[in-house]
Amino acid sequence: MYKFILNKVYFFFKKEAILGELAHNTRKFFFIIIVLVFSLLFFFKPFLLNLLLIKTQLILSIGCSILAAMGYIIAISIFMPFNKKKWTVLMEFTTVMTAFFFGWLLIYGYLMICFKVNLPEPFIINEPIVIPENFFYKTLFYTLGTGSFVYIILYMYNIIKFDNGKNIFETNISNNILNETYKNPKTLKLNGKNKNEQLIINRNDFICAKSEGHYIKVYYLHHKSQRVNNYVLRNTMKNFEHSIIDYNTLYRCHKSFFININYLKSIIGNSNKSHIYIKHYPNRIPISKHKIKYLKDILKKFLSDS
Repeated sequence: MYKFILNKVYFFFKKEAILGELAHNTRKFFFIIIVLVFSLLFFFKPFLLNLLLIKTQLILSIGCSILAAMGYIIAISIFMPFNKKKWTVLMEFTTVMTAFFFGWLLIYGYLMICFKVNLPEPFIINEPIVIPENFFYKTLFYTLGTGSFVYIILYMYNIIKFDNGKNIFETNISNNILNETYKNPKTLKLNGKNKNEQLIINRNDFICAKSEGHYIKVYYLHHKSQRVNNYVLRNTMKNFEHSIIDYNTLYRCHKSFFININYLKSIIGNSNKSHIYIKHYPNRIPISKHKIKYLKDILKKFLSDS
C-alpha cells in the first residue's frame, strides 16, 4: 500500500503540466497578481490591516501586492519554464512554492519595517500596533492562503484560455482535411544544435513553433492522449525551415512562427496588420503582411469545404 501511494505520487508529479497564456506572458501575469492580491488584502484584511486607517491599509496592500508579484518573478527567473524541454507538475509545484516562499519573506520584511518605523503622518494611528510573537508564522499562513487562492484563479484562467482561445470569425476546420492527412502519415524529425536535442513526431501532430532568442519552442500533440506538449531546441528559424521544407502543411507565417495550416481557426485584422488563431495554442500569432492573403485564401477553402 505504501509503495502504491508513492508510485501514484511519483507518476503524478512526472506528468506534463499546461503552460497556459499567462505563463507565456510574464508581464501580464505580474500585473494580474498585483490586482488579485491587492483585492484580497484590502477586502479581507489579513496581516492586522483591520487595525489601521484606510490610507494606511492602501499603502500596505499595494506594497504587499507588488512584493507578492516580485516573489513570482524571482521564482520564474530561477526555474525558467520556457527553457525546459518538458514542464512537469513537479516543476510547476516547485515554482509556485518558491514564489510563495520569496513572497512571504518580502512581505514579512516590508510589514515589519512599516510597523516598527511607523508610517509618517497622516497615516499613523493614535494607538501603537502590538505585533504578536508569532507574526512571522502568521504572515506565512496568510501568504499561503492568499497565494493559493490567487493561483487557483490564474490556473483556471489558463485552462479556459488554453481550451477556448479567442475565436473571432472562428471556423471549424473540416475533419475530412485532417483525416485525409492522417491517411498518409509522415515522420517529422527536428534536430537542435546539440546532439542530444531531437524531436521525432508525426507531421500532423505538429501545432506550431515559436522563436525564443537562440531557441525554438515546438508545440505538438501527443498522438494517443491528444495532450499538448512542448519541446525546446537550440536552433535558428532558418535551419528549422530547411528541416521542414518538404512538408507543405507546415508554413512560416511570420519571422518568429511556423504553424500547421490544418489547425488554422481564424484571422483577425486588416491587410496591414493581422493575427491568426490556431487550434491547441492559446495566444494569437502574428502574420507577415505579404502572407496575409495566402492564409485568408486557405481559410476560405476550409470554410467552403466544411
